[in-house]
Amino acid sequence: MKILVQAHARSNKSEVVKKEEGEYDVYTTKLPRKDTANKAIIKLLAEHFGVAKSCVLINKGRTSNKKIIEII
Repeated sequence: MKILVQAHARSNKSEVVKKEEGEYDVYTTKLPRKDTANKAIIKLLAEHFGVAKSCVLINKGRTSNKKIIEII
């Protein structure tokens, strides 16, 4: 399954919010440096969907706040 994610780094909270079918806002307290925010986003999405972190892949937008993520 592929989803569109709007990432919000440096937030006051860490959570996943569903906007509509296939689109999510992901808030993380981590800074967008040295891939730390991406790792936090992967962890949050894995917990949200109940899969292992290795099943969450960033297909597009690794350096952007808009990402296409595949969950396998």
